[in-house]
Amino acid sequence: MISAYDKIDTATLKHNYFQFLQEVIPVAEAAEVRMAVHPDDPPYPIMGLPRIVSTAQDVQDLLAAVDRPSNGLCFCTGSFSPRLDNNLPEMIKKFGNRIHCAHLRSTQRNPDGSFYEANHLEGSVDMYEVTRALLLEMQQRKASGCLNWQ
Repeated sequence: MISAYDKIDTATLKHNYFQFLQEVIPVAEAAEVRMAVHPDDPPYPIMGLPRIVSTAQDVQDLLAAVDRPSNGLCFCTGSFSPRLDNNLPEMIKKFGNRIHCAHLRSTQRNPDGSFYEANHLEGSVDMYEVTRALLLEMQQRKASGCLNWQ
């Protein structure tokens, strides 16, 4: 079955997904629904299949492709954290207004690039800073009268 995807690279998969969002997001908005994509898990290619929601740049591309409030993100710390290039508190600050739900998990990165699920207050995720950034986002939403946290 994987061979059916041999001709689908990252650019093609992103293009197809963005076309899908361009059709779906306006319908979701009309129904007062917010869409929240869960990041790739794991955040790197597996069995040759491309990944398109693994980094801050991927999130920026996704949100810019359909720049509407209903096009958002499930901020999963466990899916973003295995990559050293993802600064989770900074990502929350940058994309906070488009985070529709949060999924707090911790992972432990190994020197070889592998990772495993860790206890919330252990592992490679600075859960204190992540939680702090999310709480600041909630305060900003409350102050603006736009408390739409789920």
